[in-house]
Amino acid sequence: MYRYPGNYTTYLDLREARLQAADADIERARTKLRREKEWMSKQPRARQAKSKSRQSQFYELVDKVKGGAVVQKSLELATPEEKERQLRLGGVVAEFRGAGYELGGRPFLKAFTYSFRQRDRIGVVGPNG
Repeated sequence: MYRYPGNYTTYLDLREARLQAADADIERARTKLRREKEWMSKQPRARQAKSKSRQSQFYELVDKVKGGAVVQKSLELATPEEKERQLRLGGVVAEFRGAGYELGGRPFLKAFTYSFRQRDRIGVVGPNG
């Protein structure tokens, strides 16, 4: 998800700049891939081995160029230690009993009761669809 401050014209300009930067990144990856292909095709000399990390970077680069898009990293909101402490033993993720919420001074939820389970999907639909 990308956030663009300003009006629609600003959005179009910023979006175009982001897409051009992504295209430039892919072109740099293609150039680097050519050099890395040459390196991968060479046989190691006696008592030498190819670096495993460089080989894995080569295959990631191949995937990046074939995909035609920049690989984006996911955002982790919890540290690995916090994830270990958050192991769930049951199927209920969150539970609401008689919950209420006002939005802009108008009631949005009244006496809302629901047990959210793993993999539940919920949609909020109003009068305008």
